[in-house]
Amino acid sequence: MGKKIKKTLLLILLIVIVLGALALIQKPTASQAGNSKKSNSNVKIDLDITDNYFIAQTNDVYLNYKEYEGKTVRMEGYFYVYQDYLTGENYYAVVRNSPGCCGNDGLAGLDIKWDGEYPAVNAWIQVVGKISKYSEEDPTPVILVSSLEETPEGTGFVNQ
Repeated sequence: MGKKIKKTLLLILLIVIVLGALALIQKPTASQAGNSKKSNSNVKIDLDITDNYFIAQTNDVYLNYKEYEGKTVRMEGYFYVYQDYLTGENYYAVVRNSPGCCGNDGLAGLDIKWDGEYPAVNAWIQVVGKISKYSEEDPTPVILVSSLEETPEGTGFVNQ
């Protein structure tokens, strides 16, 4: 009888651990991610990409673009510039450091387009804007920024 109780308790403990782990890695949907939050300018924020779930949320925008198109997003991270080596065109993004192929050498984030002056590379910024795409030929998601400001640096490395 003692062995049966130990096995049952062990099984219950294992189930609790698995459910707890699933709760930690479950990402919020666009409506759960900040549908009622307001920015400083009283703009309704549909998606607030913060420290928690940064990678999951940015990946979800890429994978489920149509669900996010036209939604207002707010996110913070490092300002980053990269270049298309075929055309020489510069692209701009808000990114954070993340796990990569060789340790902590990855980047996660979203491209941005802004009519104003861009900050220095690696400046910590907060942007607010609408999610769109570059063009019909290039459906890469891009935030059409309506507000860009430098803010105190937050969590630069994210792992979820």
